[in-house]
Amino acid sequence: MADLAQILTRLIEHKFEFVIVGGYAALGHGSTYMTFDVDVCAPCEMSDLPNLARLHAALVDLHPMHRMVPYDRPFVFPPRTVEETGNIYLKTDLGQIDVLGKIELGDFTFVLDHSVVLTLPFGTCRVLDCPTLIRSKKTTARPKDLLVAEQLAAILEAQQPPPP
Repeated sequence: MADLAQILTRLIEHKFEFVIVGGYAALGHGSTYMTFDVDVCAPCEMSDLPNLARLHAALVDLHPMHRMVPYDRPFVFPPRTVEETGNIYLKTDLGQIDVLGKIELGDFTFVLDHSVVLTLPFGTCRVLDCPTLIRSKKTTARPKDLLVAEQLAAILEAQQPPPP
């Protein structure tokens, strides 16, 4: 059974630099839609080896395996090739995690600039802010993402102070 919150707890404990994006970010902003993986945006290129080392340390005992490859291949540090950086799609003993170097709206710097710090049940971390998350969901335009965007827009509207 997936324990996505435990994956995020491990990332925080190992001081991995990331911003939660995707379904878990939506949950952090009050969405009720379920998610079946963790999506984070992080510095994860060959030039970001210290951050990749922290990611590896957080996950190594969970038997992380690359999942978007034609054959099973463990997630190792240091990366063997540049193809093992950038966007890293992993399955672990606790569930799936997608570590993205960028999202459809921009790179990690953009995501970091459009994030907020939230305290969630598993710890305090950065999460894509609600307006940007709505834009992201609308940009991907998958049916579930559009439903989540609609719900987040309603949550955001409900949080606005009443007009004078």
